[in-house]
Amino acid sequence: MNLYMTGIDFNTADIEYRERFALTQTTQAAAMEEIRNRPDVSGCVIISTCNRMELWINYNAPVQTQPFNILSQVLGLHADDAAAHFTHRAGDEAVRHLFELACGLKSMIFGEEQILTQVRQSVAFARECGASDAVLHALFRYAVTSAKKVKTNVRLTAVDRSVAGITIRMLKERLGSLKDLPCLVIGSGEIGRLAVKGLLSEGCEVTMTLRQFKSGDAVIPAGSNVIRYEDRYKMYPKAKVIISATRSPHYTLCCDAVRQLGGGEKILFDLAVPRDIDPCIARLENVALYDIDHLGGSLVDSEDAGVLEARAIIDGEINAFHQWRRARSLMPVLQEISAVASADVQARIKYRLKNTQLDEDDRRIIDEAACEAVSKVVEKILLTLQKDTDGRLFEQCVGSLDTGRPSAENELPLRFPLYVDLSGRDVLVVGAGPVAARRVASLLPFDCRITVVAPEACDEITQHSRAGRLCLKRRPYETADSENAYLIVAATNDRALNHRIAGDAGEKGRYCSVADCKEECTFFFPAVVPYDGGVIGICGTGEDHGRTKRLKAQIKDFIRSKDIS
Repeated sequence: MNLYMTGIDFNTADIEYRERFALTQTTQAAAMEEIRNRPDVSGCVIISTCNRMELWINYNAPVQTQPFNILSQVLGLHADDAAAHFTHRAGDEAVRHLFELACGLKSMIFGEEQILTQVRQSVAFARECGASDAVLHALFRYAVTSAKKVKTNVRLTAVDRSVAGITIRMLKERLGSLKDLPCLVIGSGEIGRLAVKGLLSEGCEVTMTLRQFKSGDAVIPAGSNVIRYEDRYKMYPKAKVIISATRSPHYTLCCDAVRQLGGGEKILFDLAVPRDIDPCIARLENVALYDIDHLGGSLVDSEDAGVLEARAIIDGEINAFHQWRRARSLMPVLQEISAVASADVQARIKYRLKNTQLDEDDRRIIDEAACEAVSKVVEKILLTLQKDTDGRLFEQCVGSLDTGRPSAENELPLRFPLYVDLSGRDVLVVGAGPVAARRVASLLPFDCRITVVAPEACDEITQHSRAGRLCLKRRPYETADSENAYLIVAATNDRALNHRIAGDAGEKGRYCSVADCKEECTFFFPAVVPYDGGVIGICGTGEDHGRTKRLKAQIKDFIRSKDIS
C-alpha cells in the first residue's frame, strides 16, 4: 500500500500561518493536475478546510519523492521554513488518521460534523478533476461511511459540534439571553446558514448578506432578513454581533471603513480561513474579535465511552477497506484465471462437438454461455475474498497462485504468452495517433472487429477507415465504448484518460493494454512475427521496447534465411 499524506493544521500552526494554505478550488485543481501527471503518482486528493490542508497521494510504485517535497514544488514553498509545520503519515497510520478526521475526532472543535461534508466534497472534487484513483476513492468512501455511522450512533459531546454552534454558545455564555439581539451574518454558504439558523432559534433579529450574482442559488433560512453584500457596512452600526464566513480572498470588513462607523459595543466572529475580518479591528474601542482559533475546546478523554464506541466503528470500516484492497489486488490474477479457463472450456466444447451438426450461431451461443459461466465462478471467488475478515483465505490464495514471480515490489511479473482467436471479436482502440496506428496494424491480420475512438485521427487510421477495415468514431471516449470489447487498447496522449480507460476495463473484466503505463496493463501488446501456418509473439517487461524491436527483426531475418515463411 503506497498511501501517503502530508498536512498542516491547527496543532502545528496558528491561523496567520495556516491561511497561506487555504487553497481556492482553482488552485486545488491546478495543483492536483500537476501532481497527478507525475509518472510515479496514481492519484491524489487535497483536503482544504478552515483548520487544515492535507495532500493525499497514492503512488503506483515505491516512493521516489515524498509528498511534502511534491507539495513544496507545486505550491512554491520554501521547504525549510514550512517543514516544521507539516505532519507526514503513511500506510496504516495515514488510513486511521483519515477515518478519525472524518468522524471529527481530530477537529479543533471535538466531534464537529462539518468535516464529514468537507472530506466527502474533497474526494468528489478530486474525482471531478480526474485526480483521484480507485484506491483513494475507496479509502475516502469507507472513511465517510464510518463517519456517518459514528454521527448516527454515537454522541461524542454534550454540546453543538459545529463551528456555528460553538459561536452561539460563546455568545450565550457572554451575554445570557440573545432574544432580539441585532445580528449581521456575512456570507450565505453552509457555515453562514448554520449561524443564521442558530441565531434565529435563540430569538435574535438576523440579517444575512447575499451577493447579487448568487441570489438565485442561495438558500435563505426562514425568518432572516436579507441585504446585498455591498450594503454590509450600512448594517454595521445597528448590529451588536457580526459573524463573517465567506470564501472571499479579500477582507469583508476593513479597519479603516469600520473605524468611522461607531455603533457601540461589537462582538465579531471571523469563521473563515483565510480570515474575512481585518485583524486590526480588534484594536478598536468596544470591539471584541474572535477568529477560528478561539473556538476550539479541550478534547474529550481518549477513554471516554463515546470515543471508544466511535473507534470501534472506525476499526470495522478500516477492516472493510483492507478487505476491499486485498480483493482488488487479486483482480489481475482472477482475470488471468477467467481468460485461461474460458479458453480451455471453449476448446473442450469445440472438441466434443466437432462431429455435431451445429451452425455458427449455435456454436457462438454455446461459447458465450461457457464464458459467462466461467465469469460467474470467478465473481463468486471475488465475493468470497471480499468477505474474508482476517485475510487468511487471501493469503492462501496468493500462496497457491504464486508461480515464482519476482519478489521485488517494483518489478512486474513476466507475462504468460496466451494466444487467442480474435476472429469476429470486438477490439476497442482509444486514440488515433502513431502508437494507435501501430497497434491497429498489428491487429488487422487477425480478422477482429476494430473500433477506433478519437476526436482526431492520423492519416493511416483514416485510410483504414475509408477502406472499411475498421470503424472510426470521431469523438471523445465514453465509458459505454468499452462495454462489449474483448480487448481494449488505451493509446491516447492523455495520462488521465488512459488511466480512466484502464479503470473502466478493470471494472468490466476486460483485457487492457495501456500505452503509457505498464503497471496498468492487464496484457502487454506483443511484437508479432507471422510465418506460414503460425505466428510468433515477443513480449518484454515494458522496460526496453528497443530490445523487443531488435529481437523481432532478428527473428524475421532468421525466418527468411531458413526459408520458413
